Amino acid sequence: MAKGGKKGGKMRRKVGMVNGSLSVVRQIRALVAHKCVKILVGILRVENAGNGETQAVVL
Repeated sequence: MAKGGKKGGKMRRKVGMVNGSLSVVRQIRALVAHKCVKILVGILRVENAGNGETQAVVL
């Protein structure tokens, strides 16, 4: 099915879109996939937010 097509009578929502623009994470993943950037990270801290989410601080 093409983007923007109808599925079950409803418009398909674009995943990762925030106010009409791609999320930063999706943009970074696309750059890495196309070998435009190389990312080296180190994890500084990981926290359980208490609401089922886990957050990490990376450098």
